[in-house]
Amino acid sequence: MKLKALLTLCFAVSISFSFAQTNTFNTTLVSNFTYPEDINDIWGYVAPDGTEYALVGTRNGVSIVSLANAAAPTESAYIGGPNSLWRDLKSWDHYAYITNETGDGLLIVDMENLPTSVTSYYFSPTLDLGTELGQLVSAHNLYIDKDGYMYVCGSNLNGGGSIIFDLNPDPYSPTYVGKTSSRYSHDVFARGDTLYTSDVYAGVFAVWDVSDRSNPVFMAEQGTPFSFTHNAWISSDGNTLFTTDETANAPIGSYDISDLNDIQKLDEFRPTASVGSGVIPHNVHVVNDYMVTSYYTDGVVISDGHRPQNVVEIGVYDTWLGGDGGFDGCWGAYPFLPSGLILATDQSNGLFVLNAQYQRACYLEGLITDADTGNPIQDASVEIVGTNVNDGSDIVGEYKTGYANAGTYNVIYSKPGYVSQTISVTLDNGIVTIQDVALTAAQAFLFTGQVVDGSTGAPIEGAEVRIDNDNYNYAFGTNASGAFGFSMFGDIYTVTTGKWGFETIQLLEEVIAGPIPDYVLEIDPRIVDPFELNLGWATASDASSGDWVRGVPNGTSLGGNPANPGADIDGDVGSQCYMTGNGGGGAGTDDVDGGTVTLTSPIFDATTMNEPYVAYNLWFVNGGGNGNPDDQFEVRISNGNVEAVIETITQSNGNWLPRSEIRIADYLLPTENMSVTFETSDLGSGHVVEAAVDFFEVYDNDPTTTSLEDVFDQNIRFDVFPSPFATNTRVEFDITDWNGADSKLVLRNVLGQTLLVESIDAPRGTVSLGESLESGTYFLQIQSGDRISKSLKLVKVK
Repeated sequence: MKLKALLTLCFAVSISFSFAQTNTFNTTLVSNFTYPEDINDIWGYVAPDGTEYALVGTRNGVSIVSLANAAAPTESAYIGGPNSLWRDLKSWDHYAYITNETGDGLLIVDMENLPTSVTSYYFSPTLDLGTELGQLVSAHNLYIDKDGYMYVCGSNLNGGGSIIFDLNPDPYSPTYVGKTSSRYSHDVFARGDTLYTSDVYAGVFAVWDVSDRSNPVFMAEQGTPFSFTHNAWISSDGNTLFTTDETANAPIGSYDISDLNDIQKLDEFRPTASVGSGVIPHNVHVVNDYMVTSYYTDGVVISDGHRPQNVVEIGVYDTWLGGDGGFDGCWGAYPFLPSGLILATDQSNGLFVLNAQYQRACYLEGLITDADTGNPIQDASVEIVGTNVNDGSDIVGEYKTGYANAGTYNVIYSKPGYVSQTISVTLDNGIVTIQDVALTAAQAFLFTGQVVDGSTGAPIEGAEVRIDNDNYNYAFGTNASGAFGFSMFGDIYTVTTGKWGFETIQLLEEVIAGPIPDYVLEIDPRIVDPFELNLGWATASDASSGDWVRGVPNGTSLGGNPANPGADIDGDVGSQCYMTGNGGGGAGTDDVDGGTVTLTSPIFDATTMNEPYVAYNLWFVNGGGNGNPDDQFEVRISNGNVEAVIETITQSNGNWLPRSEIRIADYLLPTENMSVTFETSDLGSGHVVEAAVDFFEVYDNDPTTTSLEDVFDQNIRFDVFPSPFATNTRVEFDITDWNGADSKLVLRNVLGQTLLVESIDAPRGTVSLGESLESGTYFLQIQSGDRISKSLKLVKVK
């Protein structure tokens, strides 16, 4: 017996027209309808009177929203259900069919009486599939073709393979018809007698003949670019299939399927503004050969697939205001309403109703060759100036690109080792413009220079020099004379140089078109590292992922908040930092897993400063997983003999935390062999762990007084003999400008603890000590008034 329930409006939602959008292109916002809970997928329905509705999956049910006034949507019904992250919705006739992955079966909603009321129940039949007998209680997805056949996939039956129902006898009580193989399908699409399944774990789309739906016949399959096939949709003529892989940086694949015995990949498309930033595509739908794709952190991206060998972006509306990468943001986009409105769901920001400017792209295509040999040039860059478009040539030198809007543009053709060409090209919508280009090989030259100490002019050996831009990257270490040199091509470069113990400097937009006489880079002595260069930090790990890496941060999100940082700190040199993994994607893709990761600074001398302090910037996120997060981020300092903990962070933050008031002497005795270690781990039950460090510095917090080195050389002289010693040692001292001030000799151990204070009542003298000391390492200083000497190390042996 079927259980029916009469449902009306469940709860109020808010409407907002002030969504602070920053990334729109050929699209406009009509309205934004928000929810007090996270939402997921979207579909549409058109009532017999022409009223359009949005069917919105929420975490706890289904919301049916009237678009009678698209600028002010209203909720007509809400049907509650089991809590589920995933819901997928389709409509046929005046019914809606909704899956979830928690339980209760398939929700069927009769919408005939909208906007007044709806009736619904959960369809959970027991099915005899021949190979198994079981009750349908959950499913991931479904599709309904125009003939009323429903294909359910990712269910608890048939291994997740497609199960076919006929809705025609009774749409409110579907009839089981047949099934495909038991290979798990994440999504399905059908047209006519052909079914296309997206077999995500196999990394392929499969094609089935379903002319006899009681006995589907497998016809072909094809792997997709990132081997994680999430969904597929076909073109108007049925000759092209477009796919998504739900993986960071994955493209939409375009395939010629006109001959299933010879499927050919035609193109790969990625949103122009976020290439390489970890953005993940979710679902692609095709309307009039325009691809409308939901990208998690890129929102809705519309591309022209009319020429499937040259897919061109023509519109964008980003529903997500956070950083790129991860699974936050836009879940679904539905483009099939008769009005032409696009419905999009953002998990955190609600339902978006959009207008799009559909227009055929301007196509720019051609051949790039070597002007001297005529050979094709592979991987040449084609940049349309003033846009985000930057494509490249293939193995035979051909390029295919384009732009949404007609006009005359400068196009830069370039490749490292060749002289760039800029050509003015006029583009028209729907027109293929052919522009062939022959590039001339560039002439290399020897570029030399020197790195010197900015305070003394002395040459610096072992300094790192990096000269780079988008086309070239040169790196060199200086020799004993501070000199560097390499063969390079003329261009506009960024020049970066530094060394541990010296500052790192960066010169932007340096024009280097040939040798520059007396090219000298000056860097001042300073213990500072913005991590733009590799200055010798050591890493160690026993974790399975999330090792410390240096680079430009690739942001990820956890529950709508930053996990891995999306950028280094503001104001330092360059854009790099150290972080635990930088793979992008989801928050748990390249975080610390199952172990400990350690980052340790090179050795530095803290005895050359009056008041040595340490400064750095930290990032720490710990969340997700099961149970309360229980990991930590620890910072330790060592003087070469002992180690002390500076701080332990247990609170997840997701922001850069500056640290500057860290006095070394508060933790241990400053020595010539100092280092700082940053360590985090993922142990126990396992959670997302991300840490980062940027702009490390050791500085003198009393720089106005004479340095310790100057005090030692000019005012206080003392020596120890012998050292190492077995019984005792003799300390000779000479305070050259002694004025009778209170003076004393101070002996400390490696923990910084004071063991001996002996008064000095004359400017010169000798003191014997050591008989009462255990074997070990000690440090000796003389204090005279407000002056203090450099530490001398004493070692007593057995």
